[in-house]
Order: sequence, then structure tokens, then C-alpha cells
Amino acid sequence: AGGHLLFALTNYKKLSVTLSQLFSVPLSLSIERLKTVFGGNVFYGGLVGSIISTLIYTKYSKVMDREITLNDLAVCIPLFHSFGRIGCFFGGCCYGKESGFGFVMAHNDFVPEAIGVRRFPVQLAEALCNALLFIVLLYLYKKKRKRLIIVYLASYSVIRFVLEFFRGDLIRGIYFGLSTSQWISIIIFSYCLIFWIIKKRQRLE
Repeated sequence: AGGHLLFALTNYKKLSVTLSQLFSVPLSLSIERLKTVFGGNVFYGGLVGSIISTLIYTKYSKVMDREITLNDLAVCIPLFHSFGRIGCFFGGCCYGKESGFGFVMAHNDFVPEAIGVRRFPVQLAEALCNALLFIVLLYLYKKKRKRLIIVYLASYSVIRFVLEFFRGDLIRGIYFGLSTSQWISIIIFSYCLIFWIIKKRQRLE
């Protein structure tokens, strides 16, 4: 739900929908309209949505511990995301910039603008980064380290910020020279940094 909502929020102008009309679309009961406006998916929206829902659920759950659940999520997410980005590569979405190194898409009805152009395989680059991050987090998990979700969020936000410079699809939204995901990466990394500083000060007191 978070992934579809963020897609709609970042692309509503391109979809010929005003912000005031955006939330009335589900009430229209038009499946085609829903597909058009909310049909895409933004990873960060899904990530934030899953963390928020986990925080809410574990607050009232009598069987799920918050720290353990978030640690489990921190390890699993980059592994699943790695396979997801491989899917993006074969699907043709989230493609990279035009480059002398890369692959040429011969046919794809979903992203016709990317056909016939050699592009950097940024989807595979992110899949590799996520796989490596999974290995690191799994190692820390086995060492029984705590707050791995902060480690994951800080690490992935840096990875995503850098890789966004190699993306070629403009549907991501560009604001003041940075994409939507880069601004979200900055916010997430800043939060992790502040969290780490506060926890460190608490340990010293």
C-alpha cells in the first residue's frame, strides 16, 4: 500500500490528476483509473509502510517482540529486494542511463522509450549491492547485534542515493536536481545518524 501510494504522490501531475483529486480516485470505483494512478510501485513507500505497520503491530502484539521483528526485517528486506531488482532488469523498468557499457532492450511494450538504447544495468548493480548488504547483515544477525534495522536503513540510503545518479527513467521525479528517492535517502540517513548519536550519548551518561 505504501509503495503504490508513494507512486501516486510522486507522479500525480503526469497522470493528469490534481492532488485534491488523488484521494477521490479510490471512491470512483473505476478499476482502470485505480490501475493508472496507483498501478506503479515505489520501493521506499513500501519500505516505510512496512516499518510503520511493524511498529504499530508490535506495540499491541503479545507474541511479537519489536526489536526481534525489526532485526528479522533488516536481514530479509535486502535479500528480497535483490531478487526484486533482478525482476526489474528483466521487466525493463527502473532502467539506467544511456551508456557505452550495458544492454540494449530489443522489445518491451511496458517501457517503449528505453528500446534500442544501450543502458547501464543499474538494476543489476542495485541487486548486487543488496545481496552484499544481506550478507553483512546476516553476519551481524548471527553475532546477535541489535538495531540492525538502523544499520540497514543507513547503508541502503547511501547505496540508493549513489545509484540514483545512474538511473535513466524520469518517472522517479526530480526536485532541485535530486530524485524523490534521493531526498528520502537523505531524510532516512539523517534520522539514522541522529538516532545513533542519541543512543551513544545515552550509553555515556
